[in-house]
Amino acid sequence: MWEKILSKITDNNLEKEVEIKSYCEKFSQIFDLKIENLNNFKKTIDTYNSNIFPEEDFLFNSFNDGDVVSIISTIYYFKELELNFVTVDNKTPEHYLDISNLSLFNAINFDSANLLSKDEYQRTLSFLFLFFIPRQPVKTLLNEFKQNTPLISNSRVTNHHFNMLLYLMQTYEIQEYNLLKNSNKNINHMLIESFLKNNNSIFFYDLNVDWKNVLPKQKMFQLFDLNMSLYNFDILMDNSIKNMFQGIEKELVYCEREYAASNLDKKLTIKSQSDTKTVLKI
Repeated sequence: MWEKILSKITDNNLEKEVEIKSYCEKFSQIFDLKIENLNNFKKTIDTYNSNIFPEEDFLFNSFNDGDVVSIISTIYYFKELELNFVTVDNKTPEHYLDISNLSLFNAINFDSANLLSKDEYQRTLSFLFLFFIPRQPVKTLLNEFKQNTPLISNSRVTNHHFNMLLYLMQTYEIQEYNLLKNSNKNINHMLIESFLKNNNSIFFYDLNVDWKNVLPKQKMFQLFDLNMSLYNFDILMDNSIKNMFQGIEKELVYCEREYAASNLDKKLTIKSQSDTKTVLKI
């Protein structure tokens, strides 16, 4: 799904656009969307169920759930909307919108991990629209908003979107990717830490859920393929979290052994197939 969306974006050179309104218009045209009429859009926001800031509630749901038309319309009309809970820098040129410091994201508690927590076309499209907004630092959407952690390490991100983020990092932020890959605490370390933090309450209250059975192994194994091991996990892990999951270090060792065994099986299968072809030729 994300591959087709990304292909349309690059084939139409949307990543090279420099003006925000032109980008919104072309993006909408390519993906058969319609930017809302400004007056109608304002009316839609005003009728939202909130006594204080209907805009805030409306945009919170739009951005966090992937209402792509509302997201595009908001960015397109950002200055015209004059949102009373957002500070706007009037010195910023009309064609430029600095979302890396945009108080809109802060005001609506934009949660990019939540946006990518379900494999839905609208959510993927919304994220990639935001990712390619003209003149933005690439890291803006590759990091969790207000946090200095890579979005890809958040365990709430689906496997599908994990693959998308991995591709975006390797393509558009290779230096940052290599830095994370080769650091003492790599993406795999951060993934496991995020998994334990995000699911702590579930495991605590639901005794029928065994955390050992729901570890994000697919992501872990992909990162193993990229030479991101879990070496020194016991030292790097936050003790307050680690103490709540007795045996986590041993379980991760088992995962690494499972990965090694799986790789060996694959190599033996390939060798067997190769030997069979050689015999047939003879």
